[in-house]
Formats: sequence, structure tokens, C-alpha cells
Amino acid sequence: MNPSDIKAYYSRPEIAKRIFEMCKGREIVPVFLGGFYGSRPNSVQFPGDITHFVKNSAIAFHCSVEHWKNPQMLSNDLKRADLDKLRTGWDLVLDIDSDAGIDAARITAKLLIDEMRHSGVKNISIKFSGRRGFHLGIASGGFPKEVNMNPISKMFPDLPQKIAFYLSEKIRQELAKKLTALDSALEERMKEENGALNPYNVLDVEQNWSVRHLFRMPYSFNDKTWNVSLPFDAARIMEFSPLEAKPENVQGDAVFLGKFEENECETLVKNALDFAIEMKPKAATLKFKRDEKKEGLMRAIYEDGIIVSDSRPGASQAELEEMMRSGASREIKPFSAKGIKVPEENFPPCVKKILGGLLDGRKRSVFMLINFLKVSGYSWDEIEQKLAEWNEKNPEQLSEAYWRGQLEYAKTHETPEQVKLPPNCDNAGYYKDIKVCIPDGICHNIKNPVSYGIRKSMLDKYLKKTKKEKDEKNKDKKKKTTNSTTAPLNQ
Repeated sequence: MNPSDIKAYYSRPEIAKRIFEMCKGREIVPVFLGGFYGSRPNSVQFPGDITHFVKNSAIAFHCSVEHWKNPQMLSNDLKRADLDKLRTGWDLVLDIDSDAGIDAARITAKLLIDEMRHSGVKNISIKFSGRRGFHLGIASGGFPKEVNMNPISKMFPDLPQKIAFYLSEKIRQELAKKLTALDSALEERMKEENGALNPYNVLDVEQNWSVRHLFRMPYSFNDKTWNVSLPFDAARIMEFSPLEAKPENVQGDAVFLGKFEENECETLVKNALDFAIEMKPKAATLKFKRDEKKEGLMRAIYEDGIIVSDSRPGASQAELEEMMRSGASREIKPFSAKGIKVPEENFPPCVKKILGGLLDGRKRSVFMLINFLKVSGYSWDEIEQKLAEWNEKNPEQLSEAYWRGQLEYAKTHETPEQVKLPPNCDNAGYYKDIKVCIPDGICHNIKNPVSYGIRKSMLDKYLKKTKKEKDEKNKDKKKKTTNSTTAPLNQ
């Protein structure tokens, strides 16, 4: 689009007004010609600030879903507790991104709206993303101020993640049916190995938010299509046409995240939290398997297949005996592969496939890669470098703000006691869904990608050790033979 046309659009009073209305208490990040993001933190205090950005070649705008006391006080160095003190609230914004066309996204949005209304939510905003999806929103004022005596402002991003997961699962079966009816060819794309239909193979309802998460502002251009990210009445979801989002057709009369009723989301929050408890995986346990190579002692393993004794090369005989004495099973803390760094050649096939670049499933892959690499012994700097290199290989790159935000969130939530594992191999919505599950012989014996790298690395270490011992034996044998041959005869 011609830069003069971009400036003319943002200079329209009704457009400038709508954009400025969204700015109060939010982080604002402009996108400039060439796809470069503005520095963070940034905020807008006056309507003229928007004009200033546009004059300096801004073409699109993103804002935070979180509300802050003072956005300018934000920093990548802040800990979680500091961010919680600065945050005054957050909006729920569900990002629907469809690989199956705009009609599939439309159907998904309609089902999500109906499910939210079923939970008592009356005021639901919607806007076209400008490309192939929609953003559904609930204003922060509609949420209760506290949940179980915890300020809701401190429950980001955990609570909105749970809400998004709950809603996505509630509509899963009906969505699969409707997508099949929309286009029978989608059935094959949705089909899992067990025959079940997973609609999230062909579209995505984003759940993996991080702190300082951004979304495209209403009335901003989508700089890939030059359509406007246009709000409209949610009742018109089945009628909306992307042609309405052409800048010459935009009126600027609809508001995104404008109306709310206090506590209208109370039931939705309760349902989501109850559902999260219901779906929570059982605590990992130690099971014991007799290991003949260790003099009849038991070898402790996780229920997901990670071998504890092998993952701790320094485990002593006494520790192994304690494992045996402790009984058939006991609860343990999540696994940490401290002291091990898995080389890239030992990564599982799914991780290698992801690192080669993806068109679909990139956001979910960020979450998976961060946890996989951290547990596999990589430093935060190394993870940052790998994410940057990976993103360059993607046919359509993620915004730097997104993947860096995920990385910063992981850093601030790391504890000395544990490292979070990536999702298990059979976790719905990950490896099979994004078509990167290409199992080999090792894969059939593991339940988490981390197990693959550790097992293969340990096997390599064992083979090298065995080879070294064998070489030394052969060397000693050869030496003895040589000595025997060259020894002087007794006279």
C-alpha cells in the first residue's frame, strides 16, 4: 500500500479516535515499514502520539491485553511479583487463526460465542483479524475482582489460558462436525491415528500467552493484507464479509472491548477452573524395575518413561538402594536433566522437524521448544539463539515480540527446584496436530520428547565407553602378545 494512503487512513478523525480509546493503561507497539517493531515499553498519552508514529512510517499497531498502572515502568528485568504489582487487570482476547479458510474461523467464533453466552457472558466483542481469523474479547471489567481471595489482576496468564482451554475443549466435537459439513476434505486433515477428528489440526485458538502479550489493535491495518482489523457486531458473525475491512469501506462506528457488566464472567471463570482441575494430569510417580546390570537393584523410572538413575550420571549405589527401599512408588518433583546437554543430532524427529521451519503450529512450537531445550541442558542465551535461527527458517515468521515474550515468561517462572517438561507425545494439540510426529524405533518406547534425547545421549555415552574399554582390552592383549613374542629365551 502507498505510504500516503496509510497516513490518510490513520489521519481520519473517527479512526484516530477509536485507536486512541484503546491506549489508556496499555503498552502500545507500532510496526514500521519493513516489519520492524517499535521499542518497548511504549505508550500513548495523547492523540497526537498516534499521528507522530504514522509520520515516522508506522503502518500497524499492537497493544497489550494487560492493563498497567504505568506501562513505561515495564522492563524485561522485572520479576513476576513486580509485574503483578504493576498490572491492574487484563482483557480476555481469543485469537482464532484458520488454515481452513475464513468460514472455518467463522464457525469456530460462533461456537465460542455461544459457549460463553451459555456461561452467562453477555458482552462479547469481536473483530476481524484482517487476514484469516477473528479476535473474540471480553473486557476486564466483566471479571470478578478476586477469585478464591486472589486478586484477578495477578492471575495472568494462567487464568485466561485455562479459560481458552476450557472453551476450546467444550466446542471440540461440535466444531469437528461442522467443519466436516463445511468441507468434506477437512475430515481427512482432522483425522488422528485413532480415527478421532481433531478440529485443531486445521485451525488454532491461541492459549499460550505470556506476560506482556500483544494483539493487533482494532482499526489497525494488517500489514500482510492491508485489510483493517475491524470490530463488528457479534450477532453478525455468520454474515460478515472481509470486504467490509477494506479501508475505503470502514466507518469506525463499532467498538472493541467497550461494554461489560460487573461479574458477568463469574460462572465462566468457575467452570474453567473446575475443568482445569478435572483435566490435571496425575502426579508423576516413581516405579521400579529390576535391573540385572546393577546387581539385582531396582532402577527407578518415571511413569512417562524417563529413567531417573540414567538421567543422573552421578547417582551412587546408596541412592539406588534408597530408591529400592522406598517402596513400589512414591511422588517426586518434576524431572530436571541437570548436568546433561543433549546434542542436536540426538534430538527426537519431531524437534528436528520443527527446527527445520514450519508454516502451521509455530506458536505452539515456541512453547514446546523452550521447555525441551531448557530441560535438555541449554542455557537461556542458547535457547534465544536457537529460537531466532528457527524463526528465520519459518516460511512465515512469528513476530519477534511474540517469541521473545514467551521466552521472558519462561525465564521469570523458572525455579531452582524444577524445570517444566515439554508436552507429552500424546498431548492433544501438539506434535500430531501440527504434523511433526515422525516416530522411529526409540519413539515407541517413550512418552516425552525429552526422554528421546536423554536415552540416545546415554546410549551414545555407553557405546563410547564400551568401545573405549574394548579398545583398551585389545591394546592390553596386543601388548601382552608382543611382550610374549619378544621375551628372551631362557639359556
